[in-house]
This record gives sequence, structure tokens and C-alpha cells, in this order.
Amino acid sequence: MVGTFVWTPEEQSLLFSAGFYGNLAIMWMSGYLADRFGPTKLLFIGATGISIIALLSPTAAVHSYPGFVGIRAVNGLFETTLMPSFAAIIARWFPASERSTVGCIYSSGSEISSSIGVVIASNLCNLEFLGGWPLIFYLNAFITITWLILLVIFATNSPQTSRFLSESEKRYLQNKTGHHHRTFKQRKSAGEKLPVAKIFTSPAFFAIVVGQFAYSFTNCVLSFYLPTYLRDVMQLDLKENGIYASVVFFIQLFSKLILSVTADVLKSKKILSHTTSAKIFQVFSNTITAIASLILGLYIDCSHEVFIIFVLCLYGIGISGTVPGCFTALVSIAPSYAGTLTSCSLVVATFANILSPWSVAFIVKKGTRDEWAAIFVVIAMINLISSVVFGFFGTTAVQPWAHSVVQNESGSELTERQKCKALIQRVDEN
Repeated sequence: MVGTFVWTPEEQSLLFSAGFYGNLAIMWMSGYLADRFGPTKLLFIGATGISIIALLSPTAAVHSYPGFVGIRAVNGLFETTLMPSFAAIIARWFPASERSTVGCIYSSGSEISSSIGVVIASNLCNLEFLGGWPLIFYLNAFITITWLILLVIFATNSPQTSRFLSESEKRYLQNKTGHHHRTFKQRKSAGEKLPVAKIFTSPAFFAIVVGQFAYSFTNCVLSFYLPTYLRDVMQLDLKENGIYASVVFFIQLFSKLILSVTADVLKSKKILSHTTSAKIFQVFSNTITAIASLILGLYIDCSHEVFIIFVLCLYGIGISGTVPGCFTALVSIAPSYAGTLTSCSLVVATFANILSPWSVAFIVKKGTRDEWAAIFVVIAMINLISSVVFGFFGTTAVQPWAHSVVQNESGSELTERQKCKALIQRVDEN
């Protein structure tokens, strides 16, 4: 069956990668901007741009392939503001013992769109109204605009500026999160500078970056190429393809919630320390993902239509462990610089997102089982490396270069007794 656009694999890879090139343009500084000016402002700008691009995309695709590539790159510029801004909000609003769960909740939209979205998109493509496929972009714009309205009504940069919290709730969150976080204005008045050299030479941050690379490379291949693999190797039709491809992300949605809540319960009951919890779940994530990749690449063929569902479920469970693993570590090791660190880690993730489509285009020429096997073996190797690195160097402890002069609610420096209490709390959290 021939679609509306007859694009070569190389042209498709460029389209898939275009947004990531846009990400790279400002990703390195988007987290700093979130920490500097406040994450809600960047979220508003990013979501507004994404909604406009979604409305323009069908017209651009019809009239010009280069124009469509360009507009996808611009979309990447706006997308890159989102993740660092969310990370900055999590570090400001949520105690360490709740960050795995909230990370799961806020990032679950990715799995919802990748599971339910795949099914919806495949059905929209079969409609005649407005040509079918443009409805995917229009639905995206509608959802984004709705979210923008909710952002304006409810979101604030910190609990202290929320009009929906009582004073007692604000004090509680200040006591839980305020010891590790200071605004840009407070850091500037204290003469603190961004510890760039210490960030990039930090073993803890290096372990997070490797985990982020493994997750992004794996997730990008699954998001963009799992339907192609199912068509080439499993020989599934369009409807079956959409259902099978959604399994990974559907299972990921629920397993991520279960694993994240479990991690936070174990931490709150002091069964596991924060660092031990992150290490266990990250190593679990990488190991299960590697096993699923090897099975998918070296064993599965078109005669295993039932068994592949189990393997895809295994994939979803494995990838889920990243949230209570390296993501929780990312928003914990330097709360005042959470946006900046997330931005830096996403630069590496973007390279993974660019590398993965080009790797598939370079290896998969005819869509044979052996070609796809090579791709999944690469995924397994990357995840095993991440498992080892995070197992040795991963931590959620607030790093020495991220400690600020601790202040109380009124903005004055804490007494020695209060400092001691804050230090004990810091040790308990890690």
C-alpha cells in the first residue's frame, strides 16, 4: 500500500531527526533559562510554539519536503523547553521521597501518546475527512492549547507563590524542599556562580547522562521503528501493527507507576536509601531492556506472534525503571540547578535520538531479520554499559558543589542548631 508521501528511508530518517536538530540549537541553555526566569514562563512559550507548528505542519508537508523538515526542526526548538522546566518544578515542589512518583505521573503522557496515540493515529489515517492524516496534527494542537489554559490557571514556579495552597501547606513544602533550593536571585546576591566545571566532571552526573543516552536511544528506536520492524519481520498489517506497537508503551505506562510508587514507599519506610533505590531500579531497567532486545533480535520471527507480545511487555517493564532510577537522581543531586542539569543531560539524549534513526538507516537496507537483529544487539550493549556505569557511580545525594548557604523561610541564615537539623534531613534523604 502506497501512502500519501513516497519518501525514501533516508528522507524519513531526516524527518525523524529534524526535531532533534532543533533541540540541539538551544537545549544546552533551556534549563539555565528555566532556573533563571522561572519554569512556567518557558513552558508557556514552548507549548504555544508547539501548538502553532502542529497547525502548520499538514500544509508544509503537502507543499514542500524541505519546508516540512524545517518546520519539524523549529518544533524541536520549542520542545526543548519542556523537560528542563518540568524538572525544575519537581525539584522546587516535591520532597525527595516523592520525586519518583511525580516523575512517573508527569512523564506518563509520553506513554499515553505512544500507546493510545498509535492506535488513534492509525485510525485517523484511514478517514477521508480532511485527508485523514492531517487530523493527527490538529488533535495535537487542540490538546496542547487545552493544556496551556490549565497551565495559566494553576501553575506557579514554587509553592510559595501558589494561591491554591494554605500557609501551613506552604510551610510544610518549604521545610521539605527549601533547604536544598535557592532561586537565581538568592544565589546571585550570595555571589554564587554556576559550577560548570564541577558539573561536567561529576561522576554522579556522568552516570545519569549514560543512563539517559541508553533510555533515549532505546525509546527512539521503539517509537519510530517498532511498526516498521513489525511489518518487515512479523509481516503484520496496518491495524495489527498499531495494536502490537502500542503494547510496549501501554505496559510502560502502568509498570512505571507501579515501580515508581514502590520505590517511594521503600524510601519513605527507610527500607532502602534514596541512592540504593535509584541504583536498583536503574540496573533493573537496563538489564531487562537488554534481555528483551536480545530475544527480539536473535529469536523472534514471524512464527512467534504470541510470544512477541510477552517480549514487548518485557520491554515496557524494563524501560519503566528509568524513572525511579536515573531520572530521580537527576532531579535530586542538585535541586537548585535541576533545570540546568536536565538541559545538559538532554543534549546527550538528543545525540542519541539523532544517532538512532541514522543507525537504523545505515544498517537496515532491505528490512531483513538479520539487519533488525543487529539493531537490537546494539540496543542491548548500550543498556548493559549503562547498567554497569550507574551501578558504580549513580547516586541521589546532593553533591558538594550544589550545596547553598541554607536559609530559613524569612530569608535569613539558619542558626547552628537549624543547620544541624537540615544536615540530618539531608543525610536521611540520601
